[in-house]
Amino acid sequence: MAAAAALQNPINNSLVFSRVIGIDLMEAKLFECEKLMNYFSQSLTDAIGIPSSGIEIINNNFLCEEFDWVWAIVTVVYACSTCYSGKQMESLMSRFVHLSVGCIVLLVDKEIRCENNSCDVMDQLCMYNCDVDSESGKTSAFTFLDSMPCKTTWGHATVNIYRKIV
Repeated sequence: MAAAAALQNPINNSLVFSRVIGIDLMEAKLFECEKLMNYFSQSLTDAIGIPSSGIEIINNNFLCEEFDWVWAIVTVVYACSTCYSGKQMESLMSRFVHLSVGCIVLLVDKEIRCENNSCDVMDQLCMYNCDVDSESGKTSAFTFLDSMPCKTTWGHATVNIYRKIV
């Protein structure tokens, strides 16, 4: 239940979004996405409030500079980050600085944290008003909302859900 609440659009407290953009490098994933969008066209319209024809699907790397404009306008970020290296996660987290307060971040099998104790990215995210982890004493610009198991094509994964608070 907490996961469903976390996925609500932070702007209007609903599951309706004015714009949906999917960016992925893997053409096979985009092809499957398009097949699902066509199959569930009316359900998608009912669920997210816009016709599936209004969903943009882009075959590219969402960490490229040409997509930096996206980070300031999104309300939900989803990254299937199971196989992301430490460097890829740091690159992803560096974009989180531009997210609006209230933005929801869903990460598969990864957490919003730094792999080492001195991380410039985390310092940028934690300039002020951050949550403090009572065990580690580390601060975060995000609050952890929930985690949930998820069945995947490769087995089982955990989806961690966060909300940006500063």
